[in-house]
Amino acid sequence: MSLSMAPLPIMSSVFLSASHDCSVRVWDTRTHKMVQCFGGLPSGAICVSIAGSGDTFAVGCEESSVHLCDLRADAELARLDDKSMLFPCNSLSFSFSNRMLFGACNDFSVNVWDTLRCERIGQLFGHDDRVSCVRTCPDSSCIATTSYDGNIRIWA
Repeated sequence: MSLSMAPLPIMSSVFLSASHDCSVRVWDTRTHKMVQCFGGLPSGAICVSIAGSGDTFAVGCEESSVHLCDLRADAELARLDDKSMLFPCNSLSFSFSNRMLFGACNDFSVNVWDTLRCERIGQLFGHDDRVSCVRTCPDSSCIATTSYDGNIRIWA
């Protein structure tokens, strides 16, 4: 299970939860109720990240795919998978512009996707075990990753 808070001040009362029941739920903190549910994912959702614009999110699933979804359209926009991607993502993070999406994966790498072209544009290697978390800094000048190898890496 994973949580992602909407960016301030765009949608400060919204957060997302990803679940192993193959869904992502949108919650309103003012009413304490679920307001939207994205079901029908191909497998359990491991991680979720809402884009800085507040209208798009990415969800990583157990069967090694990443899905881009639109909150306004209540629909999936694209499926970001690559036949060479054999391991799921543990964490996702959008760049400041939302153009790139970073995924921390179990194959000791960080995948980088172009969200407009909907394709993987690179991989970062440097950890000696599963990458557990990835976060972009606010100006997107670097990303930070953590791993089960006990290291934190800054990628600039």
